[in-house]
Amino acid sequence: MQKVSYMGNGLTTEFTFNFPYFENTNIVVTKNGTTATGYSIVGTSAGSNADIPYTGGKVVFEIAPTSLDNITIARSLPLVRVVDYQPTAKITPMLLNQDANYLMEVLKDMQDKMDTFYAKYEDIVNKDDIQNVLSKISYISQQLSNDNIMMKDDFYSHITNCLTQIPQNIHFELNDGTLTLKAGSKIYVPNGVGIFDTVTIANDITATRTDSQKCMVWYSRYENIIRVFPISLFYSGDTEPSQYSYMFWYDTFNNKCKITNNSGTTWGEGMSFPLALVSTDGTQISAIDQVFNGFGYIAQTLFVLPGVKGLIPNGRNTDGTLKSTSFCVDSVLTTLLTTATANSPLLLKSNAVQVLDCSYNEATNYNSNPAYAIVGAVTTSSSLITSLRPKVNFQLLDRNDKLTTMPDYTAGVSVSTGYVTEYPCFVHVRPIWNGNVSDLTSPFSQSLAKNTYDNSTKFENSVCFICDIGETISFTNATCYVYPLKGV
Repeated sequence: MQKVSYMGNGLTTEFTFNFPYFENTNIVVTKNGTTATGYSIVGTSAGSNADIPYTGGKVVFEIAPTSLDNITIARSLPLVRVVDYQPTAKITPMLLNQDANYLMEVLKDMQDKMDTFYAKYEDIVNKDDIQNVLSKISYISQQLSNDNIMMKDDFYSHITNCLTQIPQNIHFELNDGTLTLKAGSKIYVPNGVGIFDTVTIANDITATRTDSQKCMVWYSRYENIIRVFPISLFYSGDTEPSQYSYMFWYDTFNNKCKITNNSGTTWGEGMSFPLALVSTDGTQISAIDQVFNGFGYIAQTLFVLPGVKGLIPNGRNTDGTLKSTSFCVDSVLTTLLTTATANSPLLLKSNAVQVLDCSYNEATNYNSNPAYAIVGAVTTSSSLITSLRPKVNFQLLDRNDKLTTMPDYTAGVSVSTGYVTEYPCFVHVRPIWNGNVSDLTSPFSQSLAKNTYDNSTKFENSVCFICDIGETISFTNATCYVYPLKGV
Protein backbone atom coordinates (compact mmCIF):
# COMPACT_ATOMS: atom_id res chain seq x y z
CA MET A 1 0.00 0.00 0.00
CA GLN A 2 1.20 3.51 -0.87
CA LYS A 3 1.30 5.35 2.45
CA VAL A 4 3.06 8.18 4.30
CA SER A 5 2.81 9.28 7.95
CA TYR A 6 3.42 12.56 9.75
CA MET A 7 3.32 13.91 13.30
CA GLY A 8 1.50 17.22 13.78
CA ASN A 9 3.14 20.22 15.43
CA GLY A 10 0.21 22.58 15.99
CA LEU A 11 1.31 24.80 13.10
CA THR A 12 1.48 22.77 9.89
CA THR A 13 -1.79 22.34 8.00
CA GLU A 14 -0.48 20.90 4.70
CA PHE A 15 0.93 17.38 4.38
CA THR A 16 2.22 16.15 1.02
CA PHE A 17 2.26 12.72 -0.61
CA ASN A 18 3.96 11.66 -3.84
CA PHE A 19 2.18 8.50 -4.98
CA PRO A 20 -0.12 8.53 -8.03
CA TYR A 21 -3.89 8.23 -7.77
CA PHE A 22 -6.98 8.52 -9.96
CA GLU A 23 -9.54 10.46 -7.92
CA ASN A 24 -9.82 11.99 -4.45
CA THR A 25 -11.83 9.06 -3.12
CA ASN A 26 -8.66 6.94 -3.55
CA ILE A 27 -6.97 8.90 -0.73
CA VAL A 28 -7.70 7.79 2.86
CA VAL A 29 -6.64 10.14 5.68
CA THR A 30 -6.57 9.04 9.32
CA LYS A 31 -5.70 10.86 12.52
CA ASN A 32 -4.52 8.68 15.41
CA GLY A 33 -5.92 5.59 13.69
CA THR A 34 -9.43 6.92 13.03
CA THR A 35 -10.91 8.58 9.94
CA ALA A 36 -9.90 12.25 9.84
CA THR A 37 -12.30 15.14 9.15
CA GLY A 38 -11.91 18.80 8.35
CA TYR A 39 -9.51 18.52 5.45
CA SER A 40 -9.38 18.80 1.67
CA ILE A 41 -7.21 17.08 -0.96
CA VAL A 42 -5.33 19.09 -3.57
CA GLY A 43 -3.96 16.89 -6.35
CA THR A 44 -0.90 17.50 -8.52
CA SER A 45 -2.16 17.11 -12.09
CA ALA A 46 -0.22 14.87 -14.45
CA GLY A 47 -1.71 16.62 -17.50
CA SER A 48 -4.92 16.33 -19.51
CA ASN A 49 -3.80 13.27 -21.49
CA ALA A 50 -2.06 11.40 -18.67
CA ASP A 51 -2.90 7.74 -18.04
CA ILE A 52 -2.96 8.44 -14.30
CA PRO A 53 -4.56 11.85 -13.59
CA TYR A 54 -2.56 12.78 -10.46
CA THR A 55 1.12 12.23 -9.58
CA GLY A 56 0.65 13.13 -5.94
CA GLY A 57 -0.76 16.00 -3.93
CA LYS A 58 -1.32 17.33 -0.46
CA VAL A 59 -3.85 17.09 2.34
CA VAL A 60 -4.85 20.50 3.72
CA PHE A 61 -6.39 20.60 7.21
CA GLU A 62 -8.66 23.43 8.33
CA ILE A 63 -7.05 23.28 11.79
CA ALA A 64 -3.41 22.27 12.25
CA PRO A 65 -3.05 18.84 13.95
CA THR A 66 -1.41 18.99 17.38
CA SER A 67 1.93 17.49 18.37
CA LEU A 68 0.05 14.47 19.73
CA ASP A 69 -1.66 13.72 16.40
CA ASN A 70 -0.35 11.04 14.05
CA ILE A 71 -1.48 11.71 10.47
CA THR A 72 -1.49 8.89 7.91
CA ILE A 73 -2.20 9.42 4.20
CA ALA A 74 -2.75 6.22 2.24
CA ARG A 75 -3.99 5.12 -1.15
CA SER A 76 -6.88 2.66 -1.36
CA LEU A 77 -7.86 1.53 -4.85
CA PRO A 78 -11.08 -0.52 -5.17
CA LEU A 79 -10.77 -3.60 -7.38
CA VAL A 80 -13.19 -2.48 -10.11
CA ARG A 81 -13.23 -1.96 -13.86
CA VAL A 82 -12.37 1.60 -14.88
CA VAL A 83 -13.48 1.41 -18.52
CA ASP A 84 -16.55 -0.39 -19.82
CA TYR A 85 -15.79 -1.23 -23.47
CA GLN A 86 -18.86 -1.14 -25.74
CA PRO A 87 -19.14 -3.20 -28.97
CA THR A 88 -19.54 -0.15 -31.20
CA ALA A 89 -17.32 2.30 -29.31
CA LYS A 90 -13.89 3.35 -30.52
CA ILE A 91 -11.05 1.88 -28.48
CA THR A 92 -8.17 4.34 -28.17
CA PRO A 93 -4.63 3.83 -26.84
CA MET A 94 -5.41 6.30 -24.03
CA LEU A 95 -8.39 4.24 -22.81
CA LEU A 96 -6.39 1.01 -22.96
CA ASN A 97 -3.50 2.58 -21.07
CA GLN A 98 -5.78 4.05 -18.39
CA ASP A 99 -7.48 0.69 -17.89
CA ALA A 100 -4.21 -1.25 -17.77
CA ASN A 101 -2.46 1.28 -15.54
CA TYR A 102 -5.30 1.24 -13.02
CA LEU A 103 -5.08 -2.55 -12.71
CA MET A 104 -1.28 -2.29 -12.50
CA GLU A 105 -1.51 0.12 -9.55
CA VAL A 106 -3.99 -2.19 -7.81
CA LEU A 107 -1.56 -5.08 -8.28
CA LYS A 108 1.30 -2.96 -6.89
CA ASP A 109 -0.69 -2.35 -3.72
CA MET A 110 -1.43 -6.06 -3.43
CA GLN A 111 2.25 -6.87 -3.96
CA ASP A 112 3.23 -4.43 -1.19
CA LYS A 113 0.88 -6.19 1.22
CA MET A 114 2.23 -9.62 0.23
CA ASP A 115 5.84 -8.45 0.62
CA THR A 116 5.05 -7.08 4.07
CA PHE A 117 3.38 -10.34 5.06
CA TYR A 118 6.28 -12.42 3.69
CA ALA A 119 8.84 -10.32 5.58
CA LYS A 120 6.98 -10.86 8.84
CA TYR A 121 6.53 -14.57 8.19
CA GLU A 122 10.20 -15.03 7.24
CA ASP A 123 11.27 -13.28 10.43
CA ILE A 124 9.04 -15.61 12.45
CA VAL A 125 10.41 -18.79 10.85
CA ASN A 126 14.06 -17.80 11.12
CA LYS A 127 14.25 -16.28 14.57
CA ASP A 128 11.49 -17.22 16.96
CA ASP A 129 10.47 -20.16 19.07
CA ILE A 130 7.07 -21.83 19.05
CA GLN A 131 5.53 -19.40 21.53
CA ASN A 132 6.40 -16.33 19.48
CA VAL A 133 5.38 -18.08 16.25
CA LEU A 134 1.86 -18.53 17.58
CA SER A 135 1.70 -14.99 18.92
CA LYS A 136 3.00 -13.35 15.75
CA ILE A 137 0.87 -15.38 13.37
CA SER A 138 -2.15 -14.23 15.37
CA TYR A 139 -0.91 -10.61 15.28
CA ILE A 140 -0.47 -10.71 11.49
CA SER A 141 -3.95 -12.17 11.12
CA GLN A 142 -5.35 -9.31 13.18
CA GLN A 143 -3.50 -6.69 11.12
CA LEU A 144 -4.76 -8.18 7.86
CA SER A 145 -8.32 -8.32 9.13
CA ASN A 146 -8.19 -4.76 10.45
CA ASP A 147 -7.27 -3.55 6.94
CA ASN A 148 -10.59 -4.77 5.57
CA ILE A 149 -13.50 -3.21 7.43
CA MET A 150 -16.11 -4.64 5.07
CA MET A 151 -14.79 -8.15 5.70
CA LYS A 152 -14.88 -7.55 9.45
CA ASP A 153 -18.45 -6.22 9.37
CA ASP A 154 -19.54 -9.34 7.48
CA PHE A 155 -17.88 -11.65 10.00
CA TYR A 156 -19.37 -9.70 12.90
CA SER A 157 -22.80 -10.93 11.81
CA HIS A 158 -21.64 -14.49 12.53
CA ILE A 159 -19.96 -14.05 15.93
CA THR A 160 -20.92 -12.71 19.34
CA ASN A 161 -20.11 -13.04 23.05
CA CYS A 162 -16.47 -12.47 22.23
CA LEU A 163 -13.55 -10.08 22.50
CA THR A 164 -12.53 -8.19 19.37
CA GLN A 165 -9.47 -6.45 20.78
CA ILE A 166 -7.07 -6.94 23.68
CA PRO A 167 -4.34 -4.25 23.70
CA GLN A 168 -0.87 -5.80 23.83
CA ASN A 169 0.83 -3.04 25.82
CA ILE A 170 3.03 -5.15 28.11
CA HIS A 171 6.00 -6.92 26.53
CA PHE A 172 8.29 -9.38 28.31
CA GLU A 173 11.24 -11.51 27.22
CA LEU A 174 12.87 -14.39 29.12
CA ASN A 175 16.43 -15.37 28.23
CA ASP A 176 18.61 -17.68 30.35
CA GLY A 177 16.60 -16.97 33.50
CA THR A 178 16.62 -13.18 33.11
CA LEU A 179 13.21 -11.56 32.78
CA THR A 180 13.08 -8.33 30.75
CA LEU A 181 10.27 -5.79 30.66
CA LYS A 182 10.73 -4.25 27.22
CA ALA A 183 11.00 -0.55 26.49
CA GLY A 184 7.75 0.88 25.18
CA SER A 185 5.57 -1.22 27.49
CA LYS A 186 2.62 0.73 28.87
CA ILE A 187 1.54 -0.01 32.44
CA TYR A 188 -0.99 1.31 34.95
CA VAL A 189 -0.27 2.65 38.45
CA PRO A 190 -3.27 3.19 40.79
CA ASN A 191 -2.75 6.64 42.34
CA GLY A 192 -5.80 7.62 44.39
CA VAL A 193 -9.54 7.16 44.20
CA GLY A 194 -10.55 6.99 40.54
CA ILE A 195 -7.02 7.79 39.33
CA PHE A 196 -4.87 5.40 37.27
CA ASP A 197 -1.60 6.85 35.98
CA THR A 198 -0.09 5.40 32.81
CA VAL A 199 3.67 4.87 32.61
CA THR A 200 5.53 4.08 29.39
CA ILE A 201 8.78 2.22 30.06
CA ALA A 202 11.70 4.16 28.53
CA ASN A 203 14.37 1.43 28.65
CA ASP A 204 14.52 -2.35 29.10
CA ILE A 205 14.30 -3.39 32.77
CA THR A 206 15.50 -6.81 34.00
CA ALA A 207 14.93 -9.02 37.04
CA THR A 208 15.99 -12.47 38.29
CA ARG A 209 14.90 -14.87 41.06
CA THR A 210 16.38 -18.16 42.25
CA ASP A 211 13.79 -19.92 44.45
CA SER A 212 11.10 -22.34 43.28
CA GLN A 213 7.50 -21.07 43.24
CA LYS A 214 4.81 -19.17 41.38
CA CYS A 215 5.41 -15.42 41.38
CA MET A 216 3.91 -12.14 40.26
CA VAL A 217 5.84 -9.32 38.61
CA TRP A 218 5.20 -5.63 39.17
CA TYR A 219 6.86 -2.26 38.46
CA SER A 220 8.08 0.20 41.10
CA ARG A 221 7.51 3.67 39.71
CA TYR A 222 9.92 5.64 41.87
CA GLU A 223 12.73 3.07 41.73
CA ASN A 224 12.17 2.33 38.02
CA ILE A 225 12.65 -1.42 38.58
CA ILE A 226 10.57 -4.56 38.28
CA ARG A 227 10.28 -6.98 41.16
CA VAL A 228 9.27 -10.64 41.39
CA PHE A 229 7.38 -11.72 44.54
CA PRO A 230 5.78 -15.07 45.52
CA ILE A 231 2.07 -14.97 44.72
CA SER A 232 1.28 -15.88 48.36
CA LEU A 233 2.48 -12.41 49.44
CA PHE A 234 -0.14 -10.49 47.43
CA TYR A 235 -3.26 -9.05 49.04
CA SER A 236 -6.17 -6.81 48.07
CA GLY A 237 -9.04 -5.17 49.91
CA ASP A 238 -9.66 -2.26 52.24
CA THR A 239 -8.10 -3.98 55.30
CA GLU A 240 -4.35 -3.68 55.77
CA PRO A 241 -2.67 -7.15 55.90
CA SER A 242 -0.03 -8.05 58.52
CA GLN A 243 0.76 -11.75 57.96
CA TYR A 244 4.34 -11.48 56.63
CA SER A 245 7.30 -9.12 56.70
CA TYR A 246 7.24 -8.63 52.93
CA MET A 247 3.82 -8.02 51.36
CA PHE A 248 2.24 -6.39 48.33
CA TRP A 249 -1.17 -4.84 49.00
CA TYR A 250 -3.69 -3.33 46.62
CA ASP A 251 -5.49 -0.90 48.92
CA THR A 252 -8.92 -0.84 47.27
CA PHE A 253 -10.23 1.93 49.54
CA ASN A 254 -7.53 4.42 48.52
CA ASN A 255 -6.84 2.81 45.11
CA LYS A 256 -3.09 2.40 45.62
CA CYS A 257 -0.68 -0.51 45.29
CA LYS A 258 1.76 -0.64 48.20
CA ILE A 259 4.62 -2.78 49.54
CA THR A 260 6.06 -3.32 53.01
CA ASN A 261 9.17 -5.05 54.38
CA ASN A 262 8.26 -4.67 58.06
CA SER A 263 4.88 -6.39 58.43
CA GLY A 264 2.95 -3.24 57.57
CA THR A 265 4.57 -0.78 59.97
CA THR A 266 5.30 1.37 56.92
CA TRP A 267 4.11 1.10 53.33
CA GLY A 268 5.76 2.27 50.14
CA GLU A 269 3.54 3.53 47.33
CA GLY A 270 3.88 4.02 43.56
CA MET A 271 3.59 0.37 42.58
CA SER A 272 1.86 -0.76 39.40
CA PHE A 273 -0.81 -3.38 39.03
CA PRO A 274 0.79 -6.84 38.63
CA LEU A 275 2.15 -7.28 35.10
CA ALA A 276 2.62 -11.03 34.76
CA LEU A 277 2.74 -14.47 36.36
CA VAL A 278 6.05 -16.35 36.19
CA SER A 279 7.50 -19.62 37.49
CA THR A 280 10.88 -20.20 39.09
CA ASP A 281 12.65 -23.58 39.27
CA GLY A 282 15.08 -23.15 42.17
CA THR A 283 17.86 -21.62 40.09
CA GLN A 284 16.18 -19.06 37.83
CA ILE A 285 12.94 -17.74 36.36
CA SER A 286 11.94 -20.64 34.12
CA ALA A 287 8.69 -19.56 32.42
CA ILE A 288 6.38 -16.64 31.74
CA ASP A 289 3.00 -18.18 32.55
CA GLN A 290 0.67 -15.27 31.79
CA VAL A 291 1.09 -11.61 30.84
CA PHE A 292 -1.66 -9.33 32.12
CA ASN A 293 -2.50 -7.61 28.86
CA GLY A 294 -6.08 -6.40 29.01
CA PHE A 295 -7.00 -8.54 32.02
CA GLY A 296 -5.23 -9.28 35.32
CA TYR A 297 -5.77 -9.97 38.99
CA ILE A 298 -4.30 -9.55 42.43
CA ALA A 299 -5.57 -11.71 45.31
CA GLN A 300 -9.37 -11.11 45.35
CA THR A 301 -9.40 -8.24 42.83
CA LEU A 302 -9.82 -8.62 39.09
CA PHE A 303 -8.97 -5.71 36.79
CA VAL A 304 -9.60 -4.87 33.14
CA LEU A 305 -7.48 -2.30 31.28
CA PRO A 306 -8.59 0.35 28.75
CA GLY A 307 -8.84 -0.60 25.09
CA VAL A 308 -10.48 -4.00 25.50
CA LYS A 309 -13.30 -4.35 22.98
CA GLY A 310 -15.99 -6.94 22.45
CA LEU A 311 -19.49 -7.87 21.30
CA ILE A 312 -22.60 -8.33 23.49
CA PRO A 313 -25.32 -10.62 22.06
CA ASN A 314 -28.37 -8.58 21.06
CA GLY A 315 -30.79 -10.89 19.24
CA ARG A 316 -30.81 -11.82 15.57
CA ASN A 317 -31.13 -9.92 12.30
CA THR A 318 -34.07 -10.53 9.96
CA ASP A 319 -31.93 -12.92 7.90
CA GLY A 320 -31.15 -15.00 11.00
CA THR A 321 -27.55 -13.81 11.41
CA LEU A 322 -26.29 -12.68 14.79
CA LYS A 323 -26.78 -9.14 16.00
CA SER A 324 -24.45 -7.70 18.62
CA THR A 325 -23.76 -4.49 20.50
CA SER A 326 -20.10 -3.52 20.40
CA PHE A 327 -18.38 -2.05 23.44
CA CYS A 328 -15.00 -0.60 24.39
CA VAL A 329 -13.52 -0.31 27.88
CA ASP A 330 -12.38 3.31 28.20
CA SER A 331 -11.07 3.30 31.79
CA VAL A 332 -9.60 0.83 34.27
CA LEU A 333 -12.28 -1.45 35.72
CA THR A 334 -11.96 -3.44 38.94
CA THR A 335 -14.15 -5.81 40.91
CA LEU A 336 -13.58 -7.44 44.30
CA LEU A 337 -14.65 -11.10 44.20
CA THR A 338 -16.56 -12.46 47.16
CA THR A 339 -17.87 -15.70 45.65
CA ALA A 340 -16.71 -17.68 42.63
CA THR A 341 -16.21 -21.31 41.76
CA ALA A 342 -14.31 -23.20 39.09
CA ASN A 343 -14.95 -21.68 35.66
CA SER A 344 -17.29 -18.94 36.87
CA PRO A 345 -18.30 -16.77 33.88
CA LEU A 346 -16.36 -13.54 33.40
CA LEU A 347 -18.79 -10.82 32.30
CA LEU A 348 -17.81 -7.50 30.73
CA LYS A 349 -19.35 -4.33 29.31
CA SER A 350 -17.85 -0.90 28.68
CA ASN A 351 -18.08 0.36 32.25
CA ALA A 352 -18.24 -2.74 34.47
CA VAL A 353 -16.75 -6.19 35.00
CA GLN A 354 -18.43 -8.95 37.03
CA VAL A 355 -17.98 -12.64 37.84
CA LEU A 356 -21.52 -14.03 37.98
CA ASP A 357 -23.55 -17.01 36.80
CA CYS A 358 -24.65 -16.38 33.25
CA SER A 359 -25.75 -18.53 30.32
CA TYR A 360 -26.07 -17.98 26.58
CA ASN A 361 -29.23 -18.81 24.60
CA GLU A 362 -28.10 -19.63 21.06
CA ALA A 363 -31.63 -19.68 19.66
CA THR A 364 -32.41 -16.10 20.69
CA ASN A 365 -28.80 -14.84 20.83
CA TYR A 366 -29.15 -13.31 24.27
CA ASN A 367 -27.30 -13.88 27.54
CA SER A 368 -29.31 -14.46 30.70
CA ASN A 369 -27.65 -11.22 31.88
CA PRO A 370 -28.24 -9.28 28.62
CA ALA A 371 -26.19 -6.21 29.55
CA TYR A 372 -22.90 -8.13 29.48
CA ALA A 373 -20.78 -10.25 27.16
CA ILE A 374 -19.38 -13.54 28.46
CA VAL A 375 -15.66 -13.07 27.80
CA GLY A 376 -13.93 -15.77 29.83
CA ALA A 377 -13.82 -17.71 33.08
CA VAL A 378 -12.44 -17.24 36.59
CA THR A 379 -11.57 -19.78 39.29
CA THR A 380 -11.05 -19.01 42.99
CA SER A 381 -9.82 -20.94 45.99
CA SER A 382 -10.35 -19.73 49.56
CA SER A 383 -11.70 -16.47 48.09
CA LEU A 384 -8.46 -15.85 46.14
CA ILE A 385 -8.33 -15.83 42.35
CA THR A 386 -6.25 -18.78 41.16
CA SER A 387 -7.02 -18.71 37.45
CA LEU A 388 -8.12 -16.01 35.02
CA ARG A 389 -8.83 -17.13 31.46
CA PRO A 390 -10.22 -14.43 29.18
CA LYS A 391 -11.28 -15.57 25.74
CA VAL A 392 -8.79 -15.05 22.95
CA ASN A 393 -9.66 -11.96 20.98
CA PHE A 394 -11.50 -12.30 17.67
CA GLN A 395 -9.32 -12.10 14.58
CA LEU A 396 -10.82 -13.30 11.28
CA LEU A 397 -12.84 -16.19 12.71
CA ASP A 398 -13.97 -17.08 16.21
CA ARG A 399 -15.58 -20.07 17.86
CA ASN A 400 -18.03 -17.86 19.76
CA ASP A 401 -19.15 -19.27 23.08
CA LYS A 402 -17.37 -22.63 22.70
CA LEU A 403 -14.09 -21.12 23.97
CA THR A 404 -15.38 -19.78 27.28
CA THR A 405 -12.78 -21.69 29.31
CA MET A 406 -9.94 -21.68 26.79
CA PRO A 407 -6.59 -21.51 28.64
CA ASP A 408 -3.95 -18.86 27.95
CA TYR A 409 -2.52 -19.64 24.50
CA THR A 410 1.05 -18.74 25.47
CA ALA A 411 1.29 -21.60 27.99
CA GLY A 412 1.58 -25.13 26.62
CA VAL A 413 -0.65 -27.67 28.37
CA SER A 414 0.71 -31.18 28.91
CA VAL A 415 -1.80 -33.88 27.91
CA SER A 416 -1.97 -37.68 27.99
CA THR A 417 -2.46 -40.06 25.07
CA GLY A 418 -6.07 -40.25 23.95
CA TYR A 419 -6.63 -36.57 24.71
CA VAL A 420 -9.57 -35.07 22.77
CA THR A 421 -8.93 -31.45 21.82
CA GLU A 422 -11.25 -28.90 23.42
CA TYR A 423 -10.20 -26.02 21.15
CA PRO A 424 -8.19 -25.42 17.95
CA CYS A 425 -4.58 -25.99 18.94
CA PHE A 426 -0.97 -26.35 17.86
CA VAL A 427 0.35 -29.76 19.00
CA HIS A 428 3.98 -30.50 19.86
CA VAL A 429 4.89 -34.18 20.48
CA ARG A 430 8.36 -34.72 21.88
CA PRO A 431 10.02 -38.17 22.21
CA ILE A 432 11.27 -39.64 25.47
CA TRP A 433 14.89 -40.73 24.94
CA ASN A 434 15.35 -44.42 25.59
CA GLY A 435 19.01 -44.04 26.56
CA ASN A 436 20.39 -45.28 23.24
CA VAL A 437 22.85 -42.67 21.93
CA SER A 438 22.76 -44.17 18.42
CA ASP A 439 19.04 -43.52 18.22
CA LEU A 440 19.64 -39.76 18.42
CA THR A 441 20.77 -39.72 14.79
CA SER A 442 18.96 -42.73 13.36
CA PRO A 443 16.10 -42.02 10.96
CA PHE A 444 12.62 -42.95 12.08
CA SER A 445 11.46 -45.85 9.94
CA GLN A 446 7.69 -45.69 10.12
CA SER A 447 5.34 -43.21 8.50
CA LEU A 448 3.44 -41.09 11.02
CA ALA A 449 -0.20 -40.16 10.74
CA LYS A 450 -1.13 -36.58 11.53
CA ASN A 451 -2.11 -37.24 15.13
CA THR A 452 -0.51 -40.60 15.94
CA TYR A 453 3.02 -40.83 17.30
CA ASP A 454 4.97 -44.01 18.27
CA ASN A 455 8.52 -43.75 19.58
CA SER A 456 8.84 -47.37 20.65
CA THR A 457 11.80 -48.16 18.41
CA LYS A 458 13.72 -45.04 17.45
CA PHE A 459 14.36 -41.50 18.66
CA GLU A 460 12.46 -39.20 16.32
CA ASN A 461 12.66 -35.43 16.10
CA SER A 462 9.68 -33.53 17.53
CA VAL A 463 6.45 -33.71 15.54
CA CYS A 464 4.18 -30.64 15.23
CA PHE A 465 0.73 -30.34 13.69
CA ILE A 466 -2.58 -28.45 13.97
CA CYS A 467 -5.76 -29.97 15.45
CA ASP A 468 -9.33 -28.71 15.38
CA ILE A 469 -11.90 -29.12 18.17
CA GLY A 470 -12.78 -32.76 18.91
CA GLU A 471 -9.70 -34.51 17.45
CA THR A 472 -7.99 -37.34 19.36
CA ILE A 473 -4.21 -37.27 19.88
CA SER A 474 -2.50 -40.64 20.40
CA PHE A 475 1.18 -41.26 21.18
CA THR A 476 3.51 -43.66 23.00
CA ASN A 477 6.90 -43.12 24.65
CA ALA A 478 6.57 -39.37 24.24
CA THR A 479 5.31 -36.21 25.90
CA CYS A 480 2.69 -33.98 24.30
CA TYR A 481 1.91 -30.29 24.72
CA VAL A 482 -1.03 -28.41 23.17
CA TYR A 483 -1.04 -24.67 22.54
CA PRO A 484 -4.49 -23.10 21.95
CA LEU A 485 -4.52 -21.03 18.78
CA LYS A 486 -5.84 -17.47 18.55
CA GLY A 487 -8.29 -16.63 15.79
CA VAL A 488 -8.52 -20.16 14.33
